[in-house]
Amino acid sequence: MNIFKSKNKNKFVIEKDEIIGELIFSYIDRDNISLDSIWISQEFRGRNLGILIFKEFIKFVRENNLTVTPICSYAKKMFNKNLNQYKDILK
Repeated sequence: MNIFKSKNKNKFVIEKDEIIGELIFSYIDRDNISLDSIWISQEFRGRNLGILIFKEFIKFVRENNLTVTPICSYAKKMFNKNLNQYKDILK
């Protein structure tokens, strides 16, 4: 299983022979991005894959000195649950 940022698209992908998960984001401006959605294939839910792809996204945000506006309900839950850990990148 691989988790990676798509080269020409604003998304992260989880792949295991086929795409089994995606995290979609959009640039609001040069320094701020919105986390629009996280999707995990039904048969792979409950395996913490949403958390894994979320953490890859957070690493990308920090490496690029960006801030995040969470749109997706799952993302809002993750940020609120761990507010102290992510307050530096929340917009």
